[in-house]
Amino acid sequence: MRKRLFWLGIGGIAALLFLHFFRSTDPGLGLPTAPVPGPGVAPLLSPASSGRQAPPAPGGGEEEVLWIVSRAGEKIRALTARLSPRRDLERDAGWMAGIREVLEELAARLRALPNEVVAEAIRAYLESGEDVTTGLGFKVGEGGLLRDAPSMRMFLLDLLADVDAPASVTESMALLEGSASPGEWALALRNIAWQDGQGKHREFLRMKLTELLDRQEWLSHPDQGFLEAFDLAVHLGDEEALREMGSVLGLRNQQGGLADNGITHAAFLAMDRLTALDPAQTVGLIQSEPDFLGWAPRHRGALMSRADVRDPQQAVDVAGYLLRPDVAPEERRVFLELFPQANGVLADSLISAPGTPLEFSSGLARDRAALEWVRGRLAEARFQGIRGELLAAEARLRGFVER
Repeated sequence: MRKRLFWLGIGGIAALLFLHFFRSTDPGLGLPTAPVPGPGVAPLLSPASSGRQAPPAPGGGEEEVLWIVSRAGEKIRALTARLSPRRDLERDAGWMAGIREVLEELAARLRALPNEVVAEAIRAYLESGEDVTTGLGFKVGEGGLLRDAPSMRMFLLDLLADVDAPASVTESMALLEGSASPGEWALALRNIAWQDGQGKHREFLRMKLTELLDRQEWLSHPDQGFLEAFDLAVHLGDEEALREMGSVLGLRNQQGGLADNGITHAAFLAMDRLTALDPAQTVGLIQSEPDFLGWAPRHRGALMSRADVRDPQQAVDVAGYLLRPDVAPEERRVFLELFPQANGVLADSLISAPGTPLEFSSGLARDRAALEWVRGRLAEARFQGIRGELLAAEARLRGFVER
């Protein structure tokens, strides 16, 4: 069991200024070659701002990559200094657009260099302990690569997976031994999982998922990177991963309720995706172990509603579940209002493949099977105690099937 938790208008003007600021640049990642008036930002690495000449670009190789990264970092530092303390999105829109432009140009510059050179330089940067905060969030994009990265280290770790996948595995394994950043952990776990087609790192990933979920400071104050890492459970896809997410779903706050800082929602989403991929596994676990998810009965009912009663064993498990004395009316109501649940969240995921919509014909077949199953239970004497609930479910399913 895990421990219980205790925690508690620049607008268009800025955009125009940024257009001027970024157009008045040399090829070196938009850094001005001479003092250029900006929206309160002194020119970077120029005689006017630093009291010295900007260092010349190295001739090539790893040093050139690190020089490019350093130049980008200096510009990002200047831009993040202008962000409002509480991140007023309307006020900060222009500054954040500028930060994204620097990172996009940095990515383009690095992708134009030999992959092995870039990979070695990224390794050197990560091992140096250097970093630059970007002021952006941890936002997953299409295919699992980041759309926004909160730091230069996360930006480079994300890029490394794309330019040199084998190197990303080696570096990610080393990083997991020392990093104190949940976002870095999330990306490192993703990099390893993506290259683990043969399953040789499976037990390592499982061990690291357990370590991640045992970090009390991350559980108490989760950031988006930490929550995105729950997708590793979906990637693993087995009963042990279900149990791990279930343990998080059972964490409580000081008032005794389910933790309300985002972790229970993220854990349930992971369990729901796991169940959608393999309903028999979840249905079997819930029915064979009545205590499992007893701390979250509404969540348990929602997961059970994904049962596919065309599978004889799932049909038996659902029948037994509905007659269990520990399944209260409210939990049964959740189940019967959703069954057979086939909806899903179509969103970009960090590690696992995104879900696909259920074909209409397949969904209709499940609805028909569910309707026949409910009618079969209405004919059985042992279900007379919940006849009213079953009749309501029959009416709902009949509306789906017969319209």
